[in-house]
Amino acid sequence: EIDLAITLEPIRVNEIEFVPCFTDELRVVVPSDHKWAKLGKIDWSEAASESFILHNRGSYTFRMLKEYLDQTGVRLSGFMEISNQEASKELIKVGMGIGLMADWAVDSEVRRGELKSFPLGRKKLSRTWGISVRKGRTLNKAERIFIKTAEESGCHWMVNRKL
Repeated sequence: EIDLAITLEPIRVNEIEFVPCFTDELRVVVPSDHKWAKLGKIDWSEAASESFILHNRGSYTFRMLKEYLDQTGVRLSGFMEISNQEASKELIKVGMGIGLMADWAVDSEVRRGELKSFPLGRKKLSRTWGISVRKGRTLNKAERIFIKTAEESGCHWMVNRKL
């Protein structure tokens, strides 16, 4: 039995109480020498000719991305499923594919010029992270302090991050 967990905002909230901590943005990530990096924007009309590197097909993030792309009419012809972010970044750097990843996950590589990051489109795709607790469960003092600290830290991180 899990007391509390750091999760994405749950789809069904009937039995879960969710305390939001921070929001991130999913972005297109390309090697710095990719044609889209040189162009300075994403050309979705060329997406069918690109290989993509995506997170596990069974993940909530994958479902969010698929729904977003379906709504915008973008169809990916092929993709690799990689559940390790570091491995995904290394594959993107060497030109094995284009990533769809969280802004914070590639912040260092973007600042060093190893990768370029672009919004998915005019409408951003954001996720909310926070603490999930079973509804009606009484929290002990340590859990209440943890949740308060997570909320404050998440807010501080969001305000002070540089993208």
